[in-house]
Amino acid sequence: MKIFIFAHAVRAGGGRATCTNILNALKKVDKENNYCMVVPDQPEYRALNLEHSRCNVHYYRRKFGDVGRLWFDWVTLKQMVRRYHPDVVWGMGNTGLISPTCPQAISVQHPHLVYDREITGPSRNLRGQMLVFLLRRSFSRALSQTGVVFCQTTTMADRIRDLYGYRGNIVVTSKQMSTFATSTTQGTPDRLSLINGRFTLFYVSRYYRHKGLEMLVEVMDRYRDELSDTVAVITIEAGQHPAAARLLKKIERHGLKDRVINVGRLAPGELAAYYGACDALVMPTCLESFSGTYLEAMHFGLPILTSDLDFAREVCGDAALYFDPWDAESIRNAILRLKNDPQLRRDLAARGKTRLSTEFTRTWEDIARTIKETLEQLVQSERERASAAVETR
Repeated sequence: MKIFIFAHAVRAGGGRATCTNILNALKKVDKENNYCMVVPDQPEYRALNLEHSRCNVHYYRRKFGDVGRLWFDWVTLKQMVRRYHPDVVWGMGNTGLISPTCPQAISVQHPHLVYDREITGPSRNLRGQMLVFLLRRSFSRALSQTGVVFCQTTTMADRIRDLYGYRGNIVVTSKQMSTFATSTTQGTPDRLSLINGRFTLFYVSRYYRHKGLEMLVEVMDRYRDELSDTVAVITIEAGQHPAAARLLKKIERHGLKDRVINVGRLAPGELAAYYGACDALVMPTCLESFSGTYLEAMHFGLPILTSDLDFAREVCGDAALYFDPWDAESIRNAILRLKNDPQLRRDLAARGKTRLSTEFTRTWEDIARTIKETLEQLVQSERERASAAVETR
């Protein structure tokens, strides 16, 4: 079977981590099918060494901004598919082809596809609004011609059915941690020398508007006295978004650099040490499709503070203390409750360990195997349908 995969839009954050882990696992579990893949020209993808006798890889390098990207999606990609003549196409980047010439599958990881503005809040960026509108429109058009949708939670599956009226096959694949979790790195990282024994909250994330980083900084600023023995560690970079640069300047301007410690983007090999040096995970995020960060916190025994929203409830269950991500006082109250109750911290950490070992037992190889078998079934079903149509003529 010939499988055409396009993942060129999956360039950052948890989406890229999921994509690279699945592609790496697929290389291990599938020794039969042939592949043509389009992935971003980034070190994270090149390091996978995906090329082999049954797999041709095209590394996509974005040119000419949004116009160049649209041309690639609407013209070049379709030409590549026609030349390869696949049995099935699989869009890993939240959308598929319009009028595909063969069965099609789509992986959904982008939460903006299923959460409306009353959940995410109004965008302050007109370009961002337009990009979300175009993404949704493209997804909706492709969905009507898609045989299988892969998503990571039943929450996402239910929202896709409710919002788009999709009645096709949705396969919930779940998710697993990246391999850095096996690291044995110990000790407090040098960049956390300002902690000085204070209660330490860790929020590992790129900058996105919906991550609630502004609210976290507001909490640390507004409640300086009550949280005087608390520090928040974040991992953003100024170049990730104009608002990220403004947030970092605000931290400096308000004299919060010893209260909100930004360590910048961390390499996978550094993460274990940071999880080990912190007391709890805090995530005031307003929307996610899954977030493997929750699983990482469970693995390293950190209690979780996070948003009282459906995506968090499904993953964390009773292993988290929840708050209203739009209410600074609610976040403060949750932080203080956790900080002042060592037994609660131990209970949440223990529940997280249990939840991880019972609810998230599938490996990346298991997930890749499920995807492979589902794609094979999709192609087989289409062949049987076509054969039956011929026989009835």
